[in-house]
Amino acid sequence: MEPVKATLTIKLTVTCPACEHYFDLVRDTDLNEEGWLLNQVLPEESWASAHENFKCHVNCPVCSVTFDVAGVEW
Repeated sequence: MEPVKATLTIKLTVTCPACEHYFDLVRDTDLNEEGWLLNQVLPEESWASAHENFKCHVNCPVCSVTFDVAGVEW
């Protein structure tokens, strides 16, 4: 039997503080153009400090409210 490849799926989800819409920053925003978002969350160096220091500004795709994201839990 031939081996098959696995698929790694990455989601970075948040909940809008204004309308409580739950969404994926990777899929539902323009933050990952040219890999920016994933380079911030998954850098080649220490992941732990990157997760603690992660920050970005987000526009909710539903209500258009802008809010800040600080830190990543995993």
